[in-house]
Amino acid sequence: MGTSTEMSGIRPVTGADRDAWGRMRHALWPEGTLSEHQLAIERYLDGHRHEPRAVLLAVTDTDVPVGFAELSIRNIVDGCATDRVAYLEGWYVAPDARRQGVGRALITAAETWATGQGCVEFGSDTSIDNELSRVAHRALGFVETGRLCTFRKDLPPSAAMGAGPNSHVNSIDALAGTFRGAGTWHDEAGKSATYQIVQTNASTNDGFVVTFKHDFEDGSIVDARFAMIWLAPHLFRLEVEGAPVGNGCVFGGYCHYHMRVGESFVEASYRLMDDGLEVFGSSTRNAEGFYIAWRETLHRDASKP
Repeated sequence: MGTSTEMSGIRPVTGADRDAWGRMRHALWPEGTLSEHQLAIERYLDGHRHEPRAVLLAVTDTDVPVGFAELSIRNIVDGCATDRVAYLEGWYVAPDARRQGVGRALITAAETWATGQGCVEFGSDTSIDNELSRVAHRALGFVETGRLCTFRKDLPPSAAMGAGPNSHVNSIDALAGTFRGAGTWHDEAGKSATYQIVQTNASTNDGFVVTFKHDFEDGSIVDARFAMIWLAPHLFRLEVEGAPVGNGCVFGGYCHYHMRVGESFVEASYRLMDDGLEVFGSSTRNAEGFYIAWRETLHRDASKP
């Protein structure tokens, strides 16, 4: 076997590995699209590390990734006695690198990570028909604790525990309407400027839409439209032109969302005031590559519904 697939070590994933990690993720879980895997990867690299909490890569002597292990910590795992269990969410070795100890090395490194997190149990799972994976798990000291089949069915909106688009739980009534006002942005280079805003928040059959127009001092104008689709009570997916780019939540008079825009990670929060909205937001980079943050004060337009 050439050195191109011979493993030389295990290390944490970095931003430079996003493409290789995405390809291996897609090979392990082909039911998800490559773009969906890349979105999950970007969330992880941006610091949203609940599941997975850590990702380890097996790499060659030229630092080419040939396998990975995705790890989390769960408080409930079938067959485990503690409430802090390290969990192997994903385990993959590229075909050309198999049967060379790569999988075992990943598990050994994962166990070291787990004990460092204070865990005394390590859990994993595989599909009932994946005999090869079960053999590999047992060879590395895992003990099978049970087998099960899982089921699902669709429920009509009226039976979905009040989580439908017309539920009081999923409502933006307090935030709905047209608002006008001004904002100020600041970037890490020390620059700042003010701008004028017109924003409308309106309910739809499956969520709500946010449209706004920003007029800047230099004469430039930014128009945007975001569609928020309810996922569960209080929680929504954010879409731009039909493509998912982020997520958010609504709790009464408060709304928060985050999204990926090109190479930037953007987040914004709306807070209801007596006669309007207070908006705070930030982006990891603006057009000049600087971190930027803004604050807006918007007043309800009484002439608009």
